[in-house]
Parts: sequence; structure tokens; C-alpha cells
Amino acid sequence: VNTMLQNMQHDSRAYEIAGLMAHFAGDKLQARKYFQQSIEQNESYYNDPTTISPISLGQILLEEGKQVEAEIYLSHALEINLNEIKNGSLDDDPPFYIAGVYAIRGQREEALHWLKKAIEANWVDYAQVEHGPWFVKYRNDPDVIAQLEVVRRRTAAMLQKAEGM
Repeated sequence: VNTMLQNMQHDSRAYEIAGLMAHFAGDKLQARKYFQQSIEQNESYYNDPTTISPISLGQILLEEGKQVEAEIYLSHALEINLNEIKNGSLDDDPPFYIAGVYAIRGQREEALHWLKKAIEANWVDYAQVEHGPWFVKYRNDPDVIAQLEVVRRRTAAMLQKAEGM
């Protein structure tokens, strides 16, 4: 039984990665299908802060005009990640995921606030904002660009330090 559950969890992550790739590539129909399969396969879905499927699925549903269904997924992701922070998590993913939910909802100030918190927690994957679907509304926003520049400088300094070792 444990092996079966581990395989289902593994399948969930594979579907999530496939969904992410399709979403980045702009194939929303295929992405929606993969994200839905990821959620269905994830035995820990209701308390899994590591999954991005509800955030991306929520965005796709919102763009399809399915506000109520989208909000169920987005609120779920928001609640789980806020609880992670409330419970003392220092991981950089929860604040970034929260920023993503707010960006998708069009709540600029909240998205920017949580993006800054993610950066303070040493989040460095700025390509997710520059090329990913969650922040598409804010790619040209001067405040978002300024925050990404902070991350670029930090990663450049880390790379330079690593090369000097």
C-alpha cells in the first residue's frame, strides 16, 4: 500500500511538471488537463503546500471565465501557504506561491508585498516571473522589475562567489 501511495504521489508530480511545461508553452488546454490529473493523483492535496497545480489550474479557470471554480483552487493554495508561514516555515516557496495567487487575481500590492517576502527568504527563480504565466500582468511593472533586479544581482554575486571557489 505504501508503494502504491508513493507511486501515486510520484504520478502527481509528473503530471504537475507536465502541466507547468504546457502552461509555460501557452498550451492552456493541455496544462489544465495535467493540473487536474495532478490534483486527482495527489493523496496529500488538501494539506500539500508544495503543489502548484491549484494555483495554475485556478489561473486557467479564471481566464476561462470560471470564477467560482477558480477561486476554490486559488483560495485553497493561499490558505495552505499562509498556514505554512504561520507555522514558522522559512522556505521561500510559500511566499512566492502567495505572491502568484495575488498576481493571478490582479491584486498588485499584495503580489508585490509577498514577492518581496519571497526574496527576503532567498527566493531566486526570477525566470518564473519573467517567463511564467502567473505574473504576466506585471512583467512590465517598474516595481516588479526592480525586485527582479535585486534577485538578479544576488544570483550574480552567488555565481561569482561559486566560480571563485
